[in-house]
Amino acid sequence: PAGSRVILRAAVSNRPTLVDYPIGRGNIIASGLTWEFSYYYGFPFAVKAYDDLLRYALSVANSYNVVYNGNGNDDGEVPNPIKSAFLAGETVTVEDNTGELSKDGYVFKGWNTKADGTGIFYEPGDTFEMSEESVVLYACWELEQYTVTFTDWDDSILDEQTVDYGNAATAPLDPSRTGYTFTGWDKDFDSISSDITIKAVY
Repeated sequence: PAGSRVILRAAVSNRPTLVDYPIGRGNIIASGLTWEFSYYYGFPFAVKAYDDLLRYALSVANSYNVVYNGNGNDDGEVPNPIKSAFLAGETVTVEDNTGELSKDGYVFKGWNTKADGTGIFYEPGDTFEMSEESVVLYACWELEQYTVTFTDWDDSILDEQTVDYGNAATAPLDPSRTGYTFTGWDKDFDSISSDITIKAVY
């Protein structure tokens, strides 16, 4: 991060051991690096230190992260891939729902670069080229839908409808049966959370 300092260990204690180099988006912390030098102080020492540091910095300072976000999940964990930092131009393979993310009333559909689903959509296994900035992939959730079936006393179907999770079904017109009075339905249907059959009661 910006403001950090690079520590380079010299083989001889009377040589300088601290060198600062701003590379990439901030300075790099590096310890335990060694190098050869033949001068007591001065330019050759600094050049070698810079060479070692540059090789290290190119693989760290210019890498960008891919972060997964559950986007309102109720259970499970976001993927924790072995590799999450990439250089610009590297190919990123999108993770599956390895942590079994779940959300009540919703089905996991994939990942999106925006939480509201208006960004770029990726299915697990899709690939993309890493840009020069970190990427957040948000879980995409699709509202579950259920089938509500209204039946008469003889199991004949009066109506069948598809209802979103948590919504109410709409009852059909009151049925009739000779010699009986219709009194209502055998189940509540104000908040649907599964496929359900509702029967007329006389």
